[in-house]
Amino acid sequence: MKPNFTKKTAVAVWLSLSAFAGGANAQCLTATYGQYPDGTYFPTCSGTAWSIASDCFAGEYSVVNVTAGVQYTFSSTIIADYLTIANEAGTTTFTSGTSPVVWTATLNGNVRFYTHTNAACGEQNSGRQRRVQCNSTVPVPAACATNTYPQNAHTGVPVNPSPVLTWTPVADASGYRLYSGTTAAGATYQKNVVGSNTAFTGFAPNTTYYWYVVPFNASGEAIGCASTITSFTTGALSNDNCSGAIAINALSGTVSGTTNGATESMPAGACEGELSNQARDVWYSVTADVTGNLAVLTDEFPFQDDMVWEAYSGTCGNLSAAIACSDTLGSLTIAATAGQTYYIRVYRFSSTLPGNFAMQVSGTALPVTMDKLTGKLNPKGMAELNWKTLAEQNNKGFQVQRSEDGITFRTIGFVASGAEGGNSKAALAYGFTDANAVNGTAYYRLLQTDIDGKTEWSNTVRLSAQTKNAFELVAVPNPVKDKVSVRIYGERGSQARILITDLNGKTVRRLQVTADETNVDLGAVPGGIYLLKYTDANRSETLKISKQ
Repeated sequence: MKPNFTKKTAVAVWLSLSAFAGGANAQCLTATYGQYPDGTYFPTCSGTAWSIASDCFAGEYSVVNVTAGVQYTFSSTIIADYLTIANEAGTTTFTSGTSPVVWTATLNGNVRFYTHTNAACGEQNSGRQRRVQCNSTVPVPAACATNTYPQNAHTGVPVNPSPVLTWTPVADASGYRLYSGTTAAGATYQKNVVGSNTAFTGFAPNTTYYWYVVPFNASGEAIGCASTITSFTTGALSNDNCSGAIAINALSGTVSGTTNGATESMPAGACEGELSNQARDVWYSVTADVTGNLAVLTDEFPFQDDMVWEAYSGTCGNLSAAIACSDTLGSLTIAATAGQTYYIRVYRFSSTLPGNFAMQVSGTALPVTMDKLTGKLNPKGMAELNWKTLAEQNNKGFQVQRSEDGITFRTIGFVASGAEGGNSKAALAYGFTDANAVNGTAYYRLLQTDIDGKTEWSNTVRLSAQTKNAFELVAVPNPVKDKVSVRIYGERGSQARILITDLNGKTVRRLQVTADETNVDLGAVPGGIYLLKYTDANRSETLKISKQ
């Protein structure tokens, strides 16, 4: 299965880092432009040279899944490029050289595939393909895995934090394909996993699920593993109210969760100038270990889930007004007092649909306190981004990242700290202009990086081309199982309607549109491809949606 990757454009810029000069054994483990694409690439070992992506930069890397004993040929469409194959952490080089590089894998798992312009680790932000080719004669995994957690027929499995599915590792497997569903016969493919466990978000409370994994490697997958299917039943949503708040801290790591099955414990409050008409919330608590700015790093799956995070002090029986809130990705910053417990409320903005999210507590006061990232398009259609820091400590600078879909981001530039030595107690202002114009919609975010390597995400901003007819129609999720959220970005004209038909023209749903988001229940509609047509007095737009 080949993932879909977002196309990108760039203006060529050439950097030569002579400090890294070396011979054939040079180790180019630098990546100013980070990882691209996101996720892991799983090549099919049929002898074909597969393209990982066609718009890669020199000075970045891809993550590739490999099988021990299989010979891989890594190459670039720019034959002078210098390639480095390293471990997944990017700390140990397995092989390197001018394209192509041939290497026989010594492990089952993931490696980094770096591209540079030369052995001096030169960088260039113009497009090239990163390719991988392999032929496999290793045996396919001979055995299936055994599910170990949750145990078969286990009941009361917590929904929040999301359960970590675990199974026994299988010899010769480089990865596992996860299947799950609410019936044994209805278990369908969900994702590829490297390793013998994975956190899985979105489980509904008080629901029975069936699941199994299929070990695979470069030669194929194990046979008959559907017979290893087991089931478990989730419990009630324990943190639907403040009194059931789940305690988290810096040692908790990344905590994933869902609002699936949540109810509204109290009305939504205004956050960043917006007021949600729904607040089906879940609750967490965190106790500050020091006095200072406590950060809760936030994320959502997918990006379009549009989650809201609010922080409160006091007790569940006597909560304060919200002392901090965030309606954008990045972090929720709390001016905390050591020993004080704070309550974090999470819900999806103006939607009855469940939302999936993740968050992580920083545990200490942030060395860099960032204000909100903002952006606008200049008359040439280029994004002008602005942000400021209120204080800095050991700040190296900011990676600027762009995405066309809000999911797959890539680094487009770096802004160094304006503070001497990366330290400042005064507010500092920053700006960055993207050299490539926005056509349609683009998303931007910052990755603030400390001198010691620690990082922090900013919020994400969404910019759309400012043309008279700028308009975007989005349906999420797509494919859809039950309910689809139809969202309108742009000016909505009068007499707005949604019409959903099958491919034969039969109407299955017809609704008036009175808001920028309309939820449509397709639970009773048979599976297949449907046309969703939006019309108003000014325009007509059509999308294809897939009903599972």
